[in-house]
Amino acid sequence: MAFLVDRQRIHDGRVLMRRYETMLTRVQKSIGVDRYIVAALWGVKTDYGRKTGDFFIPHALANIVCISGRCASYFKGELITALKIVAAGDIHLKDLQGS
Repeated sequence: MAFLVDRQRIHDGRVLMRRYETMLTRVQKSIGVDRYIVAALWGVKTDYGRKTGDFFIPHALANIVCISGRCASYFKGELITALKIVAAGDIHLKDLQGS
């Protein structure tokens, strides 16, 4: 998996772990996942927020619900959760983009 982790990503991860230490600790306590794992996933999946994807999440999730068979209830829950995030004012609907 060397293509996922290089010196730059390790450096960026260390810098961001220090910068967001308080938030990562809160996330760890809230969801029960070690903050280092959360930061590692953040780095691998989005290059620490630099790559966010360009799919409109509500459309993508609705499509997955229609074709996913046994997993439909999971993705329906994800769609509802995404819309609740918008309703709470945490993000604008037009900004719900992902990969």
